[in-house]
Amino acid sequence: MSNPYLDQWKEEVDRLKAQRDAAYTERNKLVVLLAHLFRFKGRSAGRGIDSEAEKGWQNVVLIDLPTGQVSFHIGDHDFEASGANQLPFFGAEWDGHTNEQKWKRIEELVGLYAEHVRVP
Repeated sequence: MSNPYLDQWKEEVDRLKAQRDAAYTERNKLVVLLAHLFRFKGRSAGRGIDSEAEKGWQNVVLIDLPTGQVSFHIGDHDFEASGANQLPFFGAEWDGHTNEQKWKRIEELVGLYAEHVRVP
């Protein structure tokens, strides 16, 4: 026997999962774009494998920013669609940074670029 309340909650969970997955897909495309841009500027960037990560999330894009290394796990479902599979393998080891350090490095990078950009 079907429970209308349970069915409603299942539909809501499915809707929220689809929203989450769409956000990850957008993020992953931006991460791959960032990797290509930094490679174009002569920085190291590429893909790698995190064998200790949860199954389905072992693909990683690593980027050597001027403020330090950052990395992003990309789910198997987005690996090809994001273009991450077209990146070369990253030539260095993961530096052990935490998620907090990653975002601090990105904030510092934004600050560096903001100092050099003039707003009309």
